[in-house]
Amino acid sequence: MQLFSFFFLIAFCREIFADTNIMATWSSRELCCPYYAIYDGKEWSLPTPIAPHTHATANNNVYTCLLPNGDVMATWVDNTSFLPYYSLYHAGDWSVPKPITLSLQAYNDVYISYNPTTEEVIATWSDCFSSCPYYSACQDGQWSLPAQISDLPVQNHVYTSYNPVTQETIASWVVCSETPEALSCYFSSYANHTWATDLITSCYKGEQDVFTVYHPVSEETFSIWSSRCDGSIYPYYSRY
Repeated sequence: MQLFSFFFLIAFCREIFADTNIMATWSSRELCCPYYAIYDGKEWSLPTPIAPHTHATANNNVYTCLLPNGDVMATWVDNTSFLPYYSLYHAGDWSVPKPITLSLQAYNDVYISYNPTTEEVIATWSDCFSSCPYYSACQDGQWSLPAQISDLPVQNHVYTSYNPVTQETIASWVVCSETPEALSCYFSSYANHTWATDLITSCYKGEQDVFTVYHPVSEETFSIWSSRCDGSIYPYYSRY
C-alpha cells in the first residue's frame, strides 16, 4: 500500500547524527507537509510530519544540517506565506516551526549549512521578487536580518558547503537567463561575515543549479553542474 508520493527522493536531504542514525527529510506532494524518517542502521522509522501539532506546510524541499551538539536543523519555504521557515530537532522532538524572517519571501527552497569558524548556520535562498541570492546567519538561536549576497539574480537555487581549509562557506548558483550574464555559473565565498562573488565559468553555461561539496582528500571545493551542448546535456565540474 502506497502511503505517500514523495516530492523528491527521501535521501535527497539527509544528515548522519547520534553516531549511526540517518535522517531523511522531504515534502509530501499531497499534503504539502514537511516529513522526516530516521534510519537506525537496520530499518527506517515510519514517516512522520515535522511538528505535526503546528500543521506546518512546505512548498518544496526540506533541507537539514547537523549541529555540533547533535541537534538537526531543518529549513523549508512555507507553502502559504512563502517565508523561509526552520525547526530544530532535539532529544527526539521538533521545535515549533518559525520564520527565519518576516520581511523577505523565498523562491523554491531554503538551503542551510553549518560554518564552524563563525559558529553559524548559514541559510541561503533566492528572493521571490528580485531573484537575488540572500542569506541569514543563525547563532545561539538568533537569526540575523537577511542580507543580499550578490546583485546577480538566481536561476533556481543557492547551494552552500563549508571549506575547512579556507574556512569559508561557499555559495553557488546559476545566474538567471534574463540577464547579460545569462546562465553563467557563479560562486560567493563567506569569510569575516562578508561575501566575495566571482565567476566559476562562462564557457559552460548551467542548466539549473550549481552544487558544491568539499572533498577532504584533495582539500578542495568541487562545483558541479550540467551544461547543454549540441542538443545534449553534459555534467561538468570545477575545483576551488
